[in-house]
Amino acid sequence: MLILTHGRPKEQKTLELLRKSGYTGRIWLVVDDLDETLDEYRRIYGDSVIVFDKQAYREITDTCDNTKNLATVVYARNASYDIADELGLDYFVQCDDDIMSLAYRYRDKGKLKGLNVRDMDGVFEAYVEFMKAGDFPVLGFGAEIDTVGGRLKEVVFDLYQIFICRTDRRVDFIGTVNEDTNTMCLLNSVGALTPKVCTVQYSSDERGTNKGGLSRLYTEFNEYLRMFYTVMVFPSGVKISKGRTIEFSLKKSKNNIVPRIVREDVKK
Repeated sequence: MLILTHGRPKEQKTLELLRKSGYTGRIWLVVDDLDETLDEYRRIYGDSVIVFDKQAYREITDTCDNTKNLATVVYARNASYDIADELGLDYFVQCDDDIMSLAYRYRDKGKLKGLNVRDMDGVFEAYVEFMKAGDFPVLGFGAEIDTVGGRLKEVVFDLYQIFICRTDRRVDFIGTVNEDTNTMCLLNSVGALTPKVCTVQYSSDERGTNKGGLSRLYTEFNEYLRMFYTVMVFPSGVKISKGRTIEFSLKKSKNNIVPRIVREDVKK
């Protein structure tokens, strides 16, 4: 389990949640060497803190711009694969540090209900087995937004904030912002599917609202600009629309992003 964190040594919501949810495995905090609170991380968490060279990963990461902005999680995402390899892990979970809940979602007499996870070890084992069966490079967990309107979507081709990765199927995340969406669109478009199973869902604070983490990045990049990175990466599959309740929304074309199997009778 790798928690990507920055500037929040005394506020580790994901770590606390995982223990409450019955996870008994090892947890490492991935911190960059430029974090001003690094000494505090080490004081509190000792050898559970793993430090990576942020500048080194900036040199080998496609940020889709020339800003040279270091206040982004994309470098930590890419460093995680090398860290997991050095730790001898075949599979590992990559997650943000501000996840607040993990719950089973299920239908009961026509209603959608939730039950907090208490056996996270079992959940991870089940997800890894599904990942192996589908030969997926990444497998994510559902988010609260996936059940808006009361409808449970079992599988969605998307990923955010918490997902399982395979060390032998490296994924190179790209983009200073929206790195998860950017990468998901590209991978799915070439058949490397990155689904999330929404049976277990997470919730977190609204992005950019907590101190530390990516709060600085969300101050520098407004909503439209963040979304436009995905438009640059995959213009044939996404577009920015004016929202009714929110200012902008990123619309994805499932037909363009996720490949379809052509029926034998229409093949040339």
